Amino acid sequence: MSDDNKQSLYNNKETGMSQFELMQKVRSRMNQLYSALDSFKSDLIGDAAELVQEQIQAFGRMVERTKKPYQLTKKDDDN
Repeated sequence: MSDDNKQSLYNNKETGMSQFELMQKVRSRMNQLYSALDSFKSDLIGDAAELVQEQIQAFGRMVERTKKPYQLTKKDDDN
């Protein structure tokens, strides 16, 4: 292995960091992204649960309205 290749293992010429430092930085950033994704997922699930709850309540109100006793009208009495 040439000296240039050995040196590239330890210091990246563009960043001036070793591969270990770069990997630590990448790992840290990935952890931040995973954390943000988990937070987003939790918010999304919470929002979906609220929407489902609203739909269930709306359905319940609709069912309650249809449970009202049938009232005969004059037109129905004639039949």
